[in-house]
Amino acid sequence: MSPPLLLRRALQRLLPHRTRSFCSSRLSSSSSSPGEVMNDNQVKSIRRFDEFEAMAQREIVEDVEKVRKLKSEDRNYLNRLLTSWGVPNGEFRDKLMWGGNVAAIFIASSAVGTLSAKIDGSA
Repeated sequence: MSPPLLLRRALQRLLPHRTRSFCSSRLSSSSSSPGEVMNDNQVKSIRRFDEFEAMAQREIVEDVEKVRKLKSEDRNYLNRLLTSWGVPNGEFRDKLMWGGNVAAIFIASSAVGTLSAKIDGSA
């Protein structure tokens, strides 16, 4: 999955929401009196819901950790080099990376143009 999708899923899960609203309203409407004991099916459904809620919480934590790792990792040689030189993450580093990428594209296109001119000229 892409990082924006992971982030979106994590944020949707972290937004405040009402918990157990359908479960508590369903159980309260199914029992005729407040002192009545729940039957086995109701207890099992509440346990399954709690297990599902715990599983969803674990997935949220895992997704948030994945996004944090993607934001903080050094993806290529230049990023690792800047990290070893002590350049902090931020706007300056982003501009430096952008300038380096533009320069690399310019050098690569110049090399391809020069080589293709030499090949065309020698034939």
